[in-house]
Amino acid sequence: MGVVDAGDYWHSDSSHHEEPVKITVLHSLRNPSRGGYTDFCNMYAVYDALPEETKKKIAGRDAIHHVSKIRNPRVT
Repeated sequence: MGVVDAGDYWHSDSSHHEEPVKITVLHSLRNPSRGGYTDFCNMYAVYDALPEETKKKIAGRDAIHHVSKIRNPRVT
């Protein structure tokens, strides 16, 4: 919380919209000879796996996720 560059290498497509997209489709025009891995994560499963103490600690909190880091109110 409060870390400006948190999530630079991990993101959720279009999660800045009030209703995020339900699916992401990837189409590669050129594949790297190595690397280029894409990982997916079920955030519902992540939340369900949290200890009850952590769930209570974060209950009712909100987060700012802005499409542009420059326009994010935490940065300016």
